Amino acid sequence: MADGDWSICNTWSAAIGTANPAISSLLQANGLEGYSSWPDDPSTEALRSEWLKLMDPAAQRRMAAEIQEKTLTNLNSISVGQFYLHTAYRRTLNGVINSPISFLLECREALTMSNPYDPRQSDYPRDMVGYGRTPPDPKWPGGAAIAVQIVVNYEEGGENNLLHGDPGSEYFLTEHITTPALGRRHLTAESLWEYGSRAGFWRLWRELSTRKIPVTCYGVTMALGRNPEAVAAMNEAGWEIATHGLRWNVAAPEDPLQERQQIEQTLALHEAICGAPARGWYNRSSAQTYRILSEIGGMLYFADNYADDLPFWADVAGKPELFVPYTLDVNDMRFATNNGFAAADQFYTYLRDTFDTLYREGLEGQPKMMSLGLHGRLSGRPGRSAGLVRFLDHILSREKVWLASRAEIARHWRTHHPPAAMLRTRW
Repeated sequence: MADGDWSICNTWSAAIGTANPAISSLLQANGLEGYSSWPDDPSTEALRSEWLKLMDPAAQRRMAAEIQEKTLTNLNSISVGQFYLHTAYRRTLNGVINSPISFLLECREALTMSNPYDPRQSDYPRDMVGYGRTPPDPKWPGGAAIAVQIVVNYEEGGENNLLHGDPGSEYFLTEHITTPALGRRHLTAESLWEYGSRAGFWRLWRELSTRKIPVTCYGVTMALGRNPEAVAAMNEAGWEIATHGLRWNVAAPEDPLQERQQIEQTLALHEAICGAPARGWYNRSSAQTYRILSEIGGMLYFADNYADDLPFWADVAGKPELFVPYTLDVNDMRFATNNGFAAADQFYTYLRDTFDTLYREGLEGQPKMMSLGLHGRLSGRPGRSAGLVRFLDHILSREKVWLASRAEIARHWRTHHPPAAMLRTRW
């Protein structure tokens, strides 16, 4: 092709088009056995073989169109003309080639037609497509238009603290902006966290348990161990207690053996403290973390993900694992971040608008899931809890709302939406 201004490609005859992939040279994808720059694609050849077995004309047409699209997608060169006479000439050839068949002339490189980022062609391990424009029907129980899942994070007592062997006191997600206190205790920061376990937790527990709303607790193991009464109250209310890791906001060991030991210790302590094993994992996770957890087994779901409004499956070292996404925007943590919530009415408005949007989409035929994240030291404060109470009453006044724990959602998804043969997200 690069030798002259144009080249020759045999298409069998002038009368044969691409509607018949069995004998069309244009639709052959046999690499070195085919024409110059033609794609080497065994999957296309397999489709052509399947086409020969089809007896239904409509099915043949559909598969022929699929083969055409696949061939043009993979094609490395494209013809800009066709020449049909008994003779055809080329500058680098001596004499005349007599042929009563059609030729493609001047095949040029078609690099501008290829897309190296196309997920159908690449091995990119992130899924940027997801469910697309037509998400699956989650088939929520009772034909619900939305599943609402509320998380109470229990972290107080497991944060950074000099007493825990850390360099200093925690300063992230506290009630006021403070700088790290290295080498000494920061009693103000400590007391702000203590409010969550001593008072804030109980306010959230009362508002949720009196309304008999299912709840998932993300429990930091060290924190749970310091307040058995809170754990007993969670069990009394029937809350799911998922694991939030051994510590809060403390990086896991980089060495895989050390991280595995820490995870095994976390899970064993969690079961001893809570009376039941954790079935969900939410912590600052790496691909290594997921692989270790997948090898250990026993998890219904992972939650350290924010990629969708519905659960989804991912490939973790060749094994399908379920992810039930969480939220960082429908979350009272925004009371402690820049440009976050400043008052209960802002909190309520954002929760309500999120619910109403997803609820409307569900009534229109695309049900979703809404997650809400709470913390005793944040929304457990009296002025903020007022916004939460208004939101709870708002959703309880609506029909076709499924209030569920994350474990219930995970079990439902596993039953109604098993993993596909090929998963785009891979770790």
